[in-house]
Amino acid sequence: MSILSQSPPNPTPFWLTAFFLVLCGWFIVGAAGIIWLSFAGRLVAPPLVGTACIDEKLNFLRNSQLSTIRVMAIGSSATWRNLDMGAFGLDPSETINAAPCFLYVHQTDFLADILAEMMPKLQTVITVLAPRDFENCSPQQKQIFDPNLGSHFLSSRAPRWLPYLVNIRSGYILRTAIELPEDRKTGLLALDEYGTSPLVKYTSWRPAPSFDERCFDAFQRYAKRLTDRRIRLVVATLPVMEEWARKFDPQGQVVGAWVARLKANLVKEAIFIDGRALSFSDNQFADPVHILAPYHGEYSAYVAKVLSETVH
Repeated sequence: MSILSQSPPNPTPFWLTAFFLVLCGWFIVGAAGIIWLSFAGRLVAPPLVGTACIDEKLNFLRNSQLSTIRVMAIGSSATWRNLDMGAFGLDPSETINAAPCFLYVHQTDFLADILAEMMPKLQTVITVLAPRDFENCSPQQKQIFDPNLGSHFLSSRAPRWLPYLVNIRSGYILRTAIELPEDRKTGLLALDEYGTSPLVKYTSWRPAPSFDERCFDAFQRYAKRLTDRRIRLVVATLPVMEEWARKFDPQGQVVGAWVARLKANLVKEAIFIDGRALSFSDNQFADPVHILAPYHGEYSAYVAKVLSETVH
């Protein structure tokens, strides 16, 4: 066949070229926006989850020296906001409050398992529980982030920018940017050197008690997993807010039955600390799950005292 009779190569379709140009344009705009927000101090932590109070804590953990931690607190905001790790008399290089927010007990198990792999010196795990932690333990929601990406991010084996690229959440990033500086400085995301973030304002949140049977199974697995790792589990509950109790549990039967089930599902090596031994007035609570600062320090000192007496 003559070379003159050969068909010329097909040119790249216009729509394909336009698509790639638009894609590159959006990538450049997005990258420029992230850089600007970062310089302005308004860029939320890498969005592994897309919830600021979780992502900010995960970023805090990434920047911490996890390999030297001996005592870790972990759980929902019942742990994050109520447990002042300074009460345990250890340096921040040895103890950390790794709890974020919103976790149910099976999600606490998921995060604790990942972090324990990075803490070869870990001896004790403390979890503060509230009935709210047992509301929903859907297996599909257990992994709050991709475990492979999360492990690499927390151990600094993945670059900090990677979650921004693989979890594109432009709306979340822009919404969060508005109040982020204030929240980090004095608000809901302000972390002390241990990672605790106590509440300083009263809220009107009064959750009705609701329990998912799967959560008690998840709690039992959580306790057993830590015991199998030869890690002591300390479970603490909170004082009961009288206003909440008058509405939902006037005879104390709901919390009483819940506490009994916690004890029944604990392994014998675990330590249980009943927060009902403390009596706080309603104005010392932000809501039924969170003690207001500085009263959270009194609760933390109680947990530290009981733990010390039990161990020694």
